[in-house]
Amino acid sequence: MNLDSRPGPDGFGIRFYLTQNGKARGVEMRQGRIDVLMFDGAVPEAEIPAAQPLKVWSFNPQQLAPVAGNSALGMGYLLTLNWGTTRPRMTGITVVVRYHPPSGPDLYSAPNAIVVGK
Repeated sequence: MNLDSRPGPDGFGIRFYLTQNGKARGVEMRQGRIDVLMFDGAVPEAEIPAAQPLKVWSFNPQQLAPVAGNSALGMGYLLTLNWGTTRPRMTGITVVVRYHPPSGPDLYSAPNAIVVGK
């Protein structure tokens, strides 16, 4: 995604949904923290918890409220994320959403591969 007047990608956009107790529809985040993790290149799902992200964006419920919206899938969140000077070195990135609840273990989405141009 080109987010400025200079040629080339500067970031990416994602939409994510939080589900609760196996329900299919997305729900509102009322507590905890969401981290969006960007990794350089492809990272297998089993390696995500121990891998070092290239960049991390963190959001609390109040910060996510303005980007929330309802769809047929329930409450979702749409983010446009600029990686700034932390530019990927490879032609693809892996993106994972991590939910950090007030108590208990972190929960991770499946990894998503995104091709980025140079």
